[in-house]
Amino acid sequence: MVESADKHSVRSDRITFFVFTEQVEKLQKFADSLSNVDVQGFEISPYGWPDATLLRYHIFTQRYSAMTTDVLMHLDADMIFVSNPWARIRQLLYKNEICLVLHPGYWRIKGFDGLIFYMTHPIIAYKDFRMKIRLGGVGAWETRPDSAAFVPKEFRKQYYCGANWFGLRKSIGELLQVLSDQVLSDSKNNVIAQWHDESHLNRWAASNAHNSCSPELCFDESYSQLKKLSPCIIAVRKIEKTR
Repeated sequence: MVESADKHSVRSDRITFFVFTEQVEKLQKFADSLSNVDVQGFEISPYGWPDATLLRYHIFTQRYSAMTTDVLMHLDADMIFVSNPWARIRQLLYKNEICLVLHPGYWRIKGFDGLIFYMTHPIIAYKDFRMKIRLGGVGAWETRPDSAAFVPKEFRKQYYCGANWFGLRKSIGELLQVLSDQVLSDSKNNVIAQWHDESHLNRWAASNAHNSCSPELCFDESYSQLKKLSPCIIAVRKIEKTR
C-alpha cells in the first residue's frame, strides 16, 4: 500500500504513514526505499481476531498525541493507490471536518442510471428491496439493541465502510474517543458488534454530521454498480497476497 502511495504522490503532498505493527525495525528499513511519502512506525502486539480490528480505535487513541499532521486518515493495510487522491481529499474536508466513505458493496447509482442498473440486475434489485423492507435501508447495520453499535431502523440511511475514513486532526481525536468508548461498553457487556469496528463507525455516522465520499476512495472491482466510477484507492481482494 505504501509503495503504491509513494508512486502516486509527490513530495509536496507531505504525506506520512503511521504504521501500527509488531515489526517496527523492518518498517524503518523499508522507509529508506521511499521517495515521496514518509513512514513512522508504532509498535503494537500481534492481536488475534477480532481484537485486531475491534480495538483499532483504542490503539489509535493511545498514539493520537504522536500523530501531529493536520489531517488524519485511517486506511486498512489491504488497499492499493491507483491515482493521487490528496487534492480530492483536501477539497472534501472543506465541506465537513469528518469524511466517511460509502461502502462499495452497498453504494447504489441514483436517478435514471440507477433504474437502468436495477432493470439489468434484477437479483440485486430484489435483494435491495427485501433489505429495505427488513432493515430500513441497504447496508449491514448492527440490529441488536444490547450493542452500543445499534442503529435504530429509522436512521439506517447510508452505510459506510470501515476501511477508509478521515478528517481534521482534532475532530478525528474526538471521533476516536467516542468509538473507543462504544467498544469498551460492549466489551463490559460481553457483546461483539456484528461487523466489529465498522458497526461502531456506522452508529456514529447515523447521528453525527459528516461528509459522505464515493467508493472511489475504497473501490472494489468485483461490484458491478461501481463501473462508472474512477477509482483512487482499491481494496485488494482477500484471496490475493500482493498486487
